[in-house]
Amino acid sequence: MNEFLKNIVDKTKETFENAAEDIGEMVEDIKEDATELMGKAKEKFTEQVGDPGELMDKAKKSITETAAKLKDAAAEEWDEAKEKLADLKESFSDDKTPPTPPADEQPKTA
Repeated sequence: MNEFLKNIVDKTKETFENAAEDIGEMVEDIKEDATELMGKAKEKFTEQVGDPGELMDKAKKSITETAAKLKDAAAEEWDEAKEKLADLKESFSDDKTPPTPPADEQPKTA
C-alpha cells in the first residue's frame, strides 16, 4: 500500500512539473502570437489610415492653427468692441447737459 501511495505522489509531482512546463510554453507561444498580431494590425492600420505618428503630428498642427485663428478672431472682435465702447463713451461726454424731462414727469419738490 505504501508503494502504491508513493507511486501516486510521484506521478502527481511529475504531472504538475509537466503542466508547469506546458503552461510556460503556452504563455510564450501566446506572447509571440500577440506580438505578431499587433505588428500586422499596425501595418494594416498604417496602410488604411496612415502612420499613427504622422496622424498625431497633423492633429497637433491643426489644433495649433485653429487656436491661432481663434486668438486672432477674438483680438479682432475685442478691437471692434473697444471702438464701440469708445464711441458710446464719447456720445455721453458730447452731451454735457442731460435732457430735461417734460414738466409732468419732473420730480416734485416739497
